[in-house]
Amino acid sequence: MRGLHPRAGWKPALPAQERIRAVEVWRVIEDLPCGERKERIRGLEPQLRTDALFVLLHRKSQELIRDHPRRSRELAELALIAVQAMGRTLVGRIRSKEIEADAWAWLANARRTACDLA
Repeated sequence: MRGLHPRAGWKPALPAQERIRAVEVWRVIEDLPCGERKERIRGLEPQLRTDALFVLLHRKSQELIRDHPRRSRELAELALIAVQAMGRTLVGRIRSKEIEADAWAWLANARRTACDLA
């Protein structure tokens, strides 16, 4: 089973509707303070808690790791919260616990990088 890291080759097949909704959720929470973003993710309606939201947050975190490590860490935390909020046994073809483990690993990396670059 492959992990979420791009080098591992994980390429989710996400429905366009889910991707659009994930971008809409991001636009609403993007400029909110970190704590409020976390609460909004936890409080999302079930149809908005999707694989696409996790993938969007995860990728944004990866994009920011070098130039904005603190922001990357915050997004990695949001991605983990999004996975935990899904509350499903399966996410696509990958078990949610494996995705959650990858989310924890990326969060650890983002935290380490934020400390290294501080």
